[in-house]
Amino acid sequence: MIRLISSFLLFLTLVPFRLVAGNPSVLGVLETPQCKEQSGIRVRALFAKSGKNWISLDNDQAGRRFLITKMEWIVIYEGKKLGSIETTDPGFSTEYPWTYSRDRVLNPISSHSFSSVKNKGKRFHGWCSIPEDRPLIVLSEGSAIDPSKWTRSTLSMKNKERLFGVFKKVAGRAFFCPKDPETSVPFQYTLKSIEVLDCLKDKDGRQLVTLRLRPIKESETCDGPPDTAWDQHTFLLSEGATYLGAGLELVGSGDFDGDGQSELLFWHSGYNEDGYLLFSSGLIQKAKYFWGYH
Repeated sequence: MIRLISSFLLFLTLVPFRLVAGNPSVLGVLETPQCKEQSGIRVRALFAKSGKNWISLDNDQAGRRFLITKMEWIVIYEGKKLGSIETTDPGFSTEYPWTYSRDRVLNPISSHSFSSVKNKGKRFHGWCSIPEDRPLIVLSEGSAIDPSKWTRSTLSMKNKERLFGVFKKVAGRAFFCPKDPETSVPFQYTLKSIEVLDCLKDKDGRQLVTLRLRPIKESETCDGPPDTAWDQHTFLLSEGATYLGAGLELVGSGDFDGDGQSELLFWHSGYNEDGYLLFSSGLIQKAKYFWGYH
């Protein structure tokens, strides 16, 4: 009996974690990586469901726990299964741990059973470029169902006024350079200075709203990176207004872990920083997968 138990325990140490744990959901994206000389799409594994929480796969320890040599993924777009893809793990080693999250990707090995989706509106810009095709959600286990049913909507003037005070608080002061690139002066913005870039509404009436200051030429002539106020800012609007972050673009929504609630996955880009941000558990918890370039 002791020999039998010992053999079983040895078996558990050799079997990949995914098989022992019962195939946890791994969430990723099919994307064109930024700042790469070699073109082509890759799968970037971002998050895995561990217990009640999503954990980021932005480090080698987490990657070894959830990634296996060959993985099959369903490709999701706008709440529907677009197709499927299979990947192989090329392995990864680096002298600098900080590059793991930037450079760790999986290679497609199967012919695509779907078409890429063009990046209309030149969204999802990153530190290096704007991709021709938009990133698509991939999921190792689960479905494309979106229980919250997020759909396109419009923002009323009343709600725009509600958000303006919150926008001013998180965006802060804005500056521009009307005469000298090295001399900035305050830009006194008002409600009319704000434009709505995106607005979605779920079945419960909550709205996901992205706002920014209308660009002006003089804001782009100042030396150095633009002020945070000139970035786009995303809010969740219900009874109150919750700030989700700056530089966000919604990649998609869905019940990625089968808990009956929709998660939201965003692309994020900032100064020397790109990555992805996941909101879950009724959008009150978040996990991030960010990386830098130098």
